[in-house]
Amino acid sequence: MSESNMESYPPLFRVTDSNRTRKPELKSEEVVVEDGGGTLEPSVLPLPLVNMQCLDAEKLDRACREWGIFRLENHGVPSNVLKELQEHAKRVFEFPFKAKQGLNNRCPIKFFWGTPATSSSGVAVPRANNMDWIEGFHLPFSQLHQHQHVHLDPLINDFRKLLEEYSRHLTRIGSTVFEAIIKNLELDLNELKSCLDESSGLIRVYRYPKHNINEHVKGLHEHTDSSTLSILSEDQVGGLQFYKDDQWFKVKPIPNTLVVNLGDMMQVVPFLQTNQLKEVIDIAR
Repeated sequence: MSESNMESYPPLFRVTDSNRTRKPELKSEEVVVEDGGGTLEPSVLPLPLVNMQCLDAEKLDRACREWGIFRLENHGVPSNVLKELQEHAKRVFEFPFKAKQGLNNRCPIKFFWGTPATSSSGVAVPRANNMDWIEGFHLPFSQLHQHQHVHLDPLINDFRKLLEEYSRHLTRIGSTVFEAIIKNLELDLNELKSCLDESSGLIRVYRYPKHNINEHVKGLHEHTDSSTLSILSEDQVGGLQFYKDDQWFKVKPIPNTLVVNLGDMMQVVPFLQTNQLKEVIDIAR
């Protein structure tokens, strides 16, 4: 990370003379396998490709059953929206760390770092172990659409407007994909619509700081998404991995596509009755 933007990072992510050469301190459950060329990297495995413009029920069904993750093309999100959103996100992340923390009291954009876990109000929930090398912004759909606050910094206002536009596309995409999955499963869509209620949706924008220290760190620890669907838009740096057939694989970024991941809720939907479904949703929220 460059000296010029070091103040934008959380204090523990900044490179200093003392931690630049610090040796790795691996926990007992973490294992690094090396050969003569260094750490063994996961191989790249292309994701199933689903065309949203003409959804193929068989392809979608196979991708969900055998993979649980797939790439979506022709999704209808204008490329300029994705480009502007990424550019604005980079500029906002370059704000000084204290300025980003101050956003939590003045607008619906909530800043967190070190953990992806947040409360319903967007406040980061501390986690005792395994701090993630990550910082981000958390925006519940409900607050994004209802909040009328005008921020003093026009960049924040433009960022919020872009996120609001993007959230409308996410709602459209999520509903279309969910309805197609439910149709494939031959389930009653009317009983299951609450699984994808817009009021429970949220957007998270992540930045994974570079780490120049000689330490075994992770941008985001292994996890499953608790959501029904997660829709991911990546830049071209890469880093996303998924677990299949007892091994990890890299996801190669492809411009103008999105990655859709089935969450924990989606996996249990086919097995739930109406009364059970409401109880599980209430617990999940």
